[in-house]
Amino acid sequence: TAYHGPEDPGKRAATIQGQGLGIKNLKPLPASSPGESILFGSPPSNSALLSPPFARSPPSQTSYRQIEDPIREGHGDWQDDGPATENYQPFTADLETESLRKNTRAQTVQSFEPQEPWCKTKRKLHHGKGNWLAISVLVLSVYSTLLSGLWLGVGIAKPRFGHGITNTGSFPPATASLVSAAIAKTIELSFVTVFVTFLGQVLSRRALVKKSKGITIAEMSFRSWIMQPGTLITHWETVRYAALTFLGLISLLCAVTAMLYTTASDALVAPKLKMGALEQKMLYGHVASDFASYPYIKRKCKTPISENVDPEYSGSTCVALEHNGQAYHNYMQYLSNWTITRDRGVGSDQLSQRPIPLGMLYDNTTIEGSWIHMENMTETSQRYSPDDYPRIVMNVTMAMPHAGVFAATRNPINNIMQPQDLNGLGEYIVEASVPSPVTNVLCATMRKEDLAPMVYTDWPGSNGTASNLTGWPSGFDIPLWPSYLNSTPVDDLFGFGE
Repeated sequence: TAYHGPEDPGKRAATIQGQGLGIKNLKPLPASSPGESILFGSPPSNSALLSPPFARSPPSQTSYRQIEDPIREGHGDWQDDGPATENYQPFTADLETESLRKNTRAQTVQSFEPQEPWCKTKRKLHHGKGNWLAISVLVLSVYSTLLSGLWLGVGIAKPRFGHGITNTGSFPPATASLVSAAIAKTIELSFVTVFVTFLGQVLSRRALVKKSKGITIAEMSFRSWIMQPGTLITHWETVRYAALTFLGLISLLCAVTAMLYTTASDALVAPKLKMGALEQKMLYGHVASDFASYPYIKRKCKTPISENVDPEYSGSTCVALEHNGQAYHNYMQYLSNWTITRDRGVGSDQLSQRPIPLGMLYDNTTIEGSWIHMENMTETSQRYSPDDYPRIVMNVTMAMPHAGVFAATRNPINNIMQPQDLNGLGEYIVEASVPSPVTNVLCATMRKEDLAPMVYTDWPGSNGTASNLTGWPSGFDIPLWPSYLNSTPVDDLFGFGE
């Protein structure tokens, strides 16, 4: 191997004999002048295996001058003024073996050293407050702070948007969710941008400030934690070394916050359906007649048989058919629910444990009633039973919601959002202080002698025949209310007599 050293350019190159596989001695190189560079060539293709001569002509002596950097506060740096003579030359290196050579032509590798004098910086490292970068970072900081504070307030207060976000309002629910997600994303991006800028400023100052300890490679990965949170797992070694520092903890917290901010915004800020608290409100409705007015119901009953065809029974027949059909449907639904309760093994002989009464309104609304005035029927039966006869008493009272409440809640004048305003997913609960229709069924078993005071032909002194009812009440010796002269064993139970 031949080497031309820089110590004494006037000396001839030394010749070293190498011992080993395919090492071939080279002839001594001719002498060269101090300003002359040497170009190494490849050996012939038929020559033995040679070690490649990775060498080149060294640069001439280079002069340096000391400069002052105001950013580093007095630190002296050395700037290269460039080589005295530009004598960098490419060299040719051959492969080690002929068999591994893919290209028989010589390969030329140029030097990585600069061919021209060093390039001087054109701008300072320090930028003033009026720079566009500083202004943009300030604007992003203000935007991120204000919007994130607003988002936090909305998440804590959880305001009700009312009719503002409905299918018929100014903001449909789908659009509101999209806008909320977009704003949350801009808050996240602006926050990450500002924090990464702050992180770069801190690390740069640590690297340039006088008497600073500098920065570590682990601290240089803070930016990757925020921009690529997956590096917290793939490069956990840096997390172990840098996460326990103050700046590392802040960077780790920022990475987790930026990663979960959009998800948290969707869960806490985006508009969602939620049942609110009860509110006191006066409801208004249209009134056309008294409650359960039978004449009005007859006039409004839908029937093809008009009053001109059947003026006497047209309305009453229609109402009877309608009530029978609705009662049959409600009864079958109630029995079905009772069967399900029995099959589950949760049936009971207590009235409070029985299925609630059901009803249909307008053929599309289910009404659930309730059992009221419940009492122990066993004790009631014993109280009204004589010593020689065990009487059975059944007293059941059922209350149903007022139909006018349903009509009032759907009246636009009351300004209540309906399920169809929220894509069919909304609901509301109304507790109204109004009279409710009540149905009471009171039954008791009685003997013939218990009913005798109520049968005219069984009265004392009766001839066994009934008088003509067309003469009522004249021609009858029956006392009128409230001075009934007769009494029964169940007067207190049914409220008979005075």
